[in-house]
Amino acid sequence: MKEFINTNVSRRSFISAVGAAGMLATLSACGAGGIKKSAGAATAKYTNTKKAVASSPDSSASYAEQYAHIFGNTKARKAAEKQFDELKPSVIVVMNESFSDLSLFNELDGTYRGPEWFNSFEGGLAKGKLYVSPYGGGTCNSEWEMLTGCSMAFMGSGVYPYMVYDMSRVNNLARQLKSIGYKTSAMHPNLATNWNRHIVYPAFGYDQFLSEPDFGVAERYRNLISDTATYDKILELLAADEAPQTILDITMQNHGGYKTNALPANLVKQHTIKGVDHPNLDEYLALMDISDKALQEFIDKLSKLKRPVVLVLFGDHQPALAAPYNDALVTDDSSELVHQQRAHTTSYLMYANYDVAGAKTGTVLDTSTNFLIANLAQLIGMPLSDLQKAQLVMQYQGMHAINMLGFQDSVGGWHDIKNNKEGDTAQLCQDLQTLQYLELFGDGVHYQVGSGKTGTITGRLQ
Repeated sequence: MKEFINTNVSRRSFISAVGAAGMLATLSACGAGGIKKSAGAATAKYTNTKKAVASSPDSSASYAEQYAHIFGNTKARKAAEKQFDELKPSVIVVMNESFSDLSLFNELDGTYRGPEWFNSFEGGLAKGKLYVSPYGGGTCNSEWEMLTGCSMAFMGSGVYPYMVYDMSRVNNLARQLKSIGYKTSAMHPNLATNWNRHIVYPAFGYDQFLSEPDFGVAERYRNLISDTATYDKILELLAADEAPQTILDITMQNHGGYKTNALPANLVKQHTIKGVDHPNLDEYLALMDISDKALQEFIDKLSKLKRPVVLVLFGDHQPALAAPYNDALVTDDSSELVHQQRAHTTSYLMYANYDVAGAKTGTVLDTSTNFLIANLAQLIGMPLSDLQKAQLVMQYQGMHAINMLGFQDSVGGWHDIKNNKEGDTAQLCQDLQTLQYLELFGDGVHYQVGSGKTGTITGRLQ
């Protein structure tokens, strides 16, 4: 699996080496067929000298080698690596339920300008739009993309990896940091069984998993534990142990539906769009205001800690009520795919409570969920896997984002994930599909059933 990325095969040629024509359209199809890739073909070298030039890092070097040429040997990266080794900052990841900026829909007819503090904050390492695969639900798929770096673009519709595959062999953020001495915790202030997390988290390598009972008497909105309560729990974990930690927080506060009328009236603002009231939207936006203020307070508390901490916060998907506003208020998109992507857009923020060597604050960078951790690791000097190095090179070479619907090229154009087969960005997409296949299924398809029973299916790539 790792040898494939390190092989001296060009980004165009290694697809030929493993037989791109034999790859099935989606990784779920590969999984269903029980395909197994042998290591021999992966190390095959490409001999067409018209397409591969040994002296050019852009054509013949592996992605890992290209990473070293483009990023790895820069002063900024070297300084960040040295600092990371010395400080071992704790890494906090918050996947905030339905956290998104619906001002994307022409400011909701001029009635809304987004989460006020979040949009005005310029003290982070990076922030921007996040292109996600789910819409209105399917939280676990955004979680899976972020933790593993893999994309739902290649998994097939209707697939939830947490529910289907055995995660004990899958590389992920917890295992990555645990291997260099980090303690690992995950929390979700609801049922531990949601999306099989009670099975997935131990398989991923998390040392402990805190669920709803662990929060005791906590602040709630609409009977759901608040963002603030989870942030307080994070601070509690940090205070209890000086060792470097990575903590995953899967929040619950903003979960649908939005017809409860259970929020205090003074927190809810009315939004009249084209003369019509929208009470469900009002409830959701009120929750976003609460999240916005809670994040501001959390970052303020992090800034005062005596230990180095890095935070990544992102929204898993838009609320299920969002798409009709996209359809009604945005009518001038260049394509249906561009229009659909707007409803698959949330927000993210990266923050450090110390000055990261070689990094600037206030960077605006739009990306996709599967690239989040690679981008973070590059910024803070964290060790990178070969897949993460490949992802950084792919972004540099022009594939800026990818999700279930499509992939974005260097000029911002969107291409359908199913239909586009030509051009440099399409080739990058195919390369990523192959790398992901090897990462997940290179030694067989490891599955699990609802009871937690696991097994392996193997076969051959035709």
